[in-house]
Amino acid sequence: MLFVIERRPSDVFQEDRTNSVTIGVADEYIGLVVGRGGRNIMEIIQNSGARIKISDRGGFMSGTNEGKITITGSQRAIHAAEDMIMRKVSYICFREGDR
Repeated sequence: MLFVIERRPSDVFQEDRTNSVTIGVADEYIGLVVGRGGRNIMEIIQNSGARIKISDRGGFMSGTNEGKITITGSQRAIHAAEDMIMRKVSYICFREGDR
């Protein structure tokens, strides 16, 4: 599952400002989002232009088992990175549903 937990500095983005969004991804999917050797996350960073920080193992969103992913950059970069992460998680969930 993927949840948008908080948006900083506000919910209203301005393209010329650096914004930050923290999302939660089920801990079991964090490794798949990162990919072998960081391949998937590097591809997301390159294609979106966003900076992405993933919490250390066990660094959960408060009261959940969701790992924290913080995405920083322009509005466009954040939306692109969020979309790529959501598609990756959705694909993984879809594949697991086929089992």
